[in-house]
Amino acid sequence: MRRKDFFLRCGVGAAVVAVSAAMLSGNEGVQAGSNAKVSGLAGISLFVDNAYVQGENRVVKAELDSVVPVDEILSSFNGNMVTAFALDTVSGVAEDENSIEITEDKTAAGESTDASDEDGSEGDKTADEMESTEEEVKSKYENIGISIADPYVNIRKKPGEDNEIIGKLYKGSKCDIIKDKGDWVKIESGNAKGYIKAEYLARGFDAEKLIDEYGTKVAVVNTETLNVRFEDSTDSRIATQIPMGEKLLVLQKKGDWYEVSVNDDGEEKLTGWVAAEFVNVKIQWKHAITIKEEKAEEERKAAAEAALAAQQQALAAEQARQQTSYTNNRTNNTVQTVEKQKAPEKVYTSEGGTAKGQNIANFALNFVGNPYVWGGTSLTRGTDCSGFVMSVYANFGIGLNRTSRAQVSNGYAVGMNELQPGDLVFYAANGRRISHVALYIGGGKVVHASTPRTGIIVSSVYHQSPYCARRIVK
Repeated sequence: MRRKDFFLRCGVGAAVVAVSAAMLSGNEGVQAGSNAKVSGLAGISLFVDNAYVQGENRVVKAELDSVVPVDEILSSFNGNMVTAFALDTVSGVAEDENSIEITEDKTAAGESTDASDEDGSEGDKTADEMESTEEEVKSKYENIGISIADPYVNIRKKPGEDNEIIGKLYKGSKCDIIKDKGDWVKIESGNAKGYIKAEYLARGFDAEKLIDEYGTKVAVVNTETLNVRFEDSTDSRIATQIPMGEKLLVLQKKGDWYEVSVNDDGEEKLTGWVAAEFVNVKIQWKHAITIKEEKAEEERKAAAEAALAAQQQALAAEQARQQTSYTNNRTNNTVQTVEKQKAPEKVYTSEGGTAKGQNIANFALNFVGNPYVWGGTSLTRGTDCSGFVMSVYANFGIGLNRTSRAQVSNGYAVGMNELQPGDLVFYAANGRRISHVALYIGGGKVVHASTPRTGIIVSSVYHQSPYCARRIVK
């Protein structure tokens, strides 16, 4: 580069800096002036250093084809706008230079400006609305928390241990994290939204490690009738068929197939395989329970206990009456055993069943929601499927065998199109051996002690393929 060109360009740069500085100093309300000056000088310094390095006999690749006249450079500036050299800008600057104010965007930080959002609340979600897909969990793990409190941590309406308790988050229950507030975290779980102490929550990656331990994967049938096969192949024999909307516990995935639990009632655990395309896999969680829900559950349990006590009292009264009748018959030298006495006349309901069968079905419904316990026979503390129907009938003075496989010999056979409330419906997941029993309640529904995961529930009579039905009450 020739020396005169070098000095010419340096002169142009210096002129630009001088003019820009003068213009900036005259602009009112613009805070970037000092930045512009510094930026301009830095630019000239960089320009000079670069030119020196090139040397007099070397070609500068970035050399301009022609020198832009100073007057053209100056004419390109607008007196009210200086952006060419500005490095930093300040958002939210007030127009009054004597009252500069920077506003905080709380929405961007995930906070609401509505003061009412600080309060916790109780929602009205269903169990299905609380489920999530595997993809949703993996994409949101950073906002997921799992309770590590033993046995639970209180959820409060506002942060602080003196504030109102609106729910409880038991150990292993999942919640969505809304925001942090000091040592407290605002969470939403089930129908409860409020604050808990952060120390009782596993979060992010720590929570992700606990998902498989506390989340239950279920396959929801999305086709009219799902074939459950013994092996992961369409060539395999069908074990049973499941209708649309029913849920099966997922044990593992193998290629395009899921192994599911067909029957988990303790008598005989049977599994099968379903094609992945015919199910939607979701994750069921334990969630927080609100104070309102807790109270409702306590009332339900109390009602179940009361119904059991009332039926036991009625049974005791009936047995006392029969004993009195038996004693009177012996006194009159007319010895007749209770079994030989004339049976009372049947009273029929509008559905075609006996009133006693309907009473048995109604009584059984009092225990929906109570736990499943393998080998149990308690209607309130826990029972398995055969223990459930045996205990229901025992409270009406009717004895049944203990296991479902033995109960199929009780009563007499009826067709599936002849079902009446009180009838027993049997299932054989492998198509041959009885493995489950339920009690028909009418309307195409049965009540049964299903699995440890679900407890005593109401299902469609076709929640899996029925094997046969028996009528106990004649």
